[in-house]
Amino acid sequence: MSSDNKLNLSDFFKSRKCVTTNSLFCDSEKRNMSINEYSKSKKAKSVHSIDSDRSICQMLRNINGMTNFSYHEQVVILINFANNAVINLGKHSKNPGNRWGGRKTRSDFTEKKRKQALEILDNPHHEVFEELKKLYNSVDNESVLDYIVEITYYMERINSKTLEYEIGKNNNE
Repeated sequence: MSSDNKLNLSDFFKSRKCVTTNSLFCDSEKRNMSINEYSKSKKAKSVHSIDSDRSICQMLRNINGMTNFSYHEQVVILINFANNAVINLGKHSKNPGNRWGGRKTRSDFTEKKRKQALEILDNPHHEVFEELKKLYNSVDNESVLDYIVEITYYMERINSKTLEYEIGKNNNE
């Protein structure tokens, strides 16, 4: 991880790591939880065969099921990081919280976005991307690999958008 890449991290990403212990901090509940408790709370074993809900957390849940829960703990840790990052980003919104104005569908995942995500996986600049790369290198299911690439892109978008808000806030102070 180069120091140049670290400069492109939001304060949230700089201050947060992917927890690798049995205790996760859940920002929405403002408390520590075991991986098992968090998994139940966030329905980490809730798999949808229909791809209409392409939220980061649901794509991770789908990966969990598609890999027969072989990477369950790693997936729960990623769900925790993603959920906390989205909650943090929501604090900058005109509609604070975890909602961004109702149900929306994600934009098309283009070849350009795919290429950007693969570049991030090639040179991860934060632990969350390192964890996604480990998962990417551990599986051979094409659909799971596609989910990981897409999740990587949207996690970076959360980081970038958060950074934009942080810079804007600092410029207004």
